Amino acid sequence: MIIRLAIPLKLSQLCKFGCADFKRDSDIEIERIVTDSREIEKNDLFAAFVGEHFDGNDFLYDAKSSGAVCLSTFGKGADIECESVEHFLLRLANNYITLLENIKFRVAITGSVGKTSTKEFISSMLSNKYTVHKSYGNYNNTLGLAITVLTCPKNAEIIVAELGMNHAGEISVLSKTLMPTHAVITNIGHAHIGFLGSRENIASAKLEVLDGLIGNYLIAPYEEDMLSGKNFIYYSLLTTKANRFLSQNGDILDYYENGCKKLSAKTALTAEHHLKSLLIAISLSRELGL
Repeated sequence: MIIRLAIPLKLSQLCKFGCADFKRDSDIEIERIVTDSREIEKNDLFAAFVGEHFDGNDFLYDAKSSGAVCLSTFGKGADIECESVEHFLLRLANNYITLLENIKFRVAITGSVGKTSTKEFISSMLSNKYTVHKSYGNYNNTLGLAITVLTCPKNAEIIVAELGMNHAGEISVLSKTLMPTHAVITNIGHAHIGFLGSRENIASAKLEVLDGLIGNYLIAPYEEDMLSGKNFIYYSLLTTKANRFLSQNGDILDYYENGCKKLSAKTALTAEHHLKSLLIAISLSRELGL
């Protein structure tokens, strides 16, 4: 994997952003972060990840020989040492995002299912007005969010990112990294009940998206009892009691805000999960000026 920084960083600044000490010339400029030592070019940052079937630390010598600055965990003899390569990159991303001067909005999407399709609907719709950068595929963990931010082009105006989790506390960290201006919770399911024990705990974990939220725009499903009674914007395909409602009659959709019809449109979509994603995208896009 190669992460190309649209805004190159001096080694000293990169280490400051990632909260780690450096042992090399601080004037080196880093333009690429690389995880495969075979793809190293001079002055790349080689991130020595450890996986189930590989250990990047086995290739530190090769990476250094090719002119790379090496990042690894404590005690491995790298140029930059940290407690976790993933969390170093996440802290780097949290600071790097402040350099992206054209970013107007940051959208965080979490939920048990539907994150990727909702991200695609939102990104597609917003791209009619803005330059949108979105997370690749379903990259929604610690490394995924770091990659999303660090690969953002300088001309991007909106970042749309998925935030995933397996354990309590993970979404809080991701949200504080992204600092979203707008947030979406698609639903509360059972996918992580083995880790969290109950749907109540899953709901609490999803609500961690609020921990980094700037502003108060969060859209959530009206029918989800675990999320009811809060100062959210609620969406529904079933009732006009929700703040945002979408009804379908054949190929005609009617969109309502607070009980008032705002627009009608034709669509070939019929699947419920697609219509929910579309409803969220319409609501958010109107909020952002479309």
